Amino acid sequence: MSDPLSASRLPDLPDAGYSTGLQRELSDAIMFLIRGIERDRLLLLQVVIEGQKTWRKRFLQAYRVIKADEEFADAVFRYLVLLAGPNPDAQKAILEGMERQRRQETWDKRLSTLLTYSKDRQRLEDAIAKELRQPKRTYVS
Repeated sequence: MSDPLSASRLPDLPDAGYSTGLQRELSDAIMFLIRGIERDRLLLLQVVIEGQKTWRKRFLQAYRVIKADEEFADAVFRYLVLLAGPNPDAQKAILEGMERQRRQETWDKRLSTLLTYSKDRQRLEDAIAKELRQPKRTYVS
């Protein structure tokens, strides 16, 4: 029985097989890196937007201890591009806008701040009502 959704699923994480325990540990480290990046959507989109050249440079510097080569860095980057999906620039703009809106709505929920704003609002409403009650003087020249 074939899986109708198999075409929409991501491929397995890049894996070259294990000959030694060190290779297994390195593979685990890369999987940990990829899982961390995919959990932080903004970071994932930023990596994809910055491009393969920047990713390769940073990846090779960070994993020079394991002697990672460009082919391995490119395989990981291709997987990250698949995770990001289409149009990462628009996705990032939408996520940043949502985060900015959330911060504006919930920036300060302390009771003292709410009371201060409610007192200021009440004073403003009282001043407007007082201004409206005063008789207006009209001068005719």
